[in-house]
Amino acid sequence: GKSLCYQLPGLARGGTTLVVSPLIALMEDQVAKLCELGLAADRIHSGRESGAGAQVYRDYLSGRLDFLFAAPERLGVPGFVDMLARRKPTLIAID
Repeated sequence: GKSLCYQLPGLARGGTTLVVSPLIALMEDQVAKLCELGLAADRIHSGRESGAGAQVYRDYLSGRLDFLFAAPERLGVPGFVDMLARRKPTLIAID
């Protein structure tokens, strides 16, 4: 339902849509569903290993992701904000 409100505009605009979501389980579910549809989606949150986070940063900066999900606390992490400054998301959604 409501996820289409940012998924369709995100796909129509191209680039990467940043989705800020406070629920890790919802994030994991959305990423899995988007990947099943053949879209490039990933997530970054405190529950993941640091190596996984580094790969997400690389994928985002190289433009390989259609959707990037992040927990709200990520917005307070300087490295994350710097990454967004280097390559701005096409669309930002607060879920």
